[in-house]
Amino acid sequence: MHTISIFVDQNRMPKLASYFECQTHLAKKLRNSANFILHNLRTGLKKAPVDRTSNENEVIKTVRIGIEMANEKLQKDVDRLTKQLQSLPASDPARTKIQKRIDNKQKNHPIMPTSDHWMLTYETLDAVMKNTKNPDYYAMPSQANQQVLRKVLKDWKSHFELLASYRQSQSSRDISGHLTRPLPLPIRLQSGLISKEKCTSYFHAVWCRFVLESRKVLMSERKSSPAMADI
Repeated sequence: MHTISIFVDQNRMPKLASYFECQTHLAKKLRNSANFILHNLRTGLKKAPVDRTSNENEVIKTVRIGIEMANEKLQKDVDRLTKQLQSLPASDPARTKIQKRIDNKQKNHPIMPTSDHWMLTYETLDAVMKNTKNPDYYAMPSQANQQVLRKVLKDWKSHFELLASYRQSQSSRDISGHLTRPLPLPIRLQSGLISKEKCTSYFHAVWCRFVLESRKVLMSERKSSPAMADI
């Protein structure tokens, strides 16, 4: 996705700044919802059914329903394309494109995760959110919510890659000679998208970075006031 960075002045464009601040808040809610699903799916699948918590049972049930609904829609598309393929003559060049679409749909259908392979792909997580009518997912524009899900999965993948590297490598040491352990997963997941004075909001094909003007106002006051300039 092509992105550009723009700075929105809260005083000059209050409506636009308010919109991006709202979208940032919605992105954080969707991020927390996706993390909730992935965390409880991971812990729940590694337990016996009798030992699972209510949250883990709810998430596993939600994921299963979302995957089943996605596969039903996928099968309907395959049947429709198959009928379209059969109606075309053998010499029609469009048969090749339709056959490729059928193969791709059959190849990329969502699969229910297991205890050994519990991590959801982006396509599966997006299908679960979409088919179960997740309110945080539908509260944002379509391209924006999909970008948030990609970011969440990227953070999870990055965390486990760093953790594996930490366990296998003995060369990554800091100045004191101790091994440099990656940050805990909750901290890593919260450090990328949302912060107090710098909010990142994905909106369609534009990456808009909204910076609050409090810091600029403070700096201007320090320059204009001799008393504050000496501090």
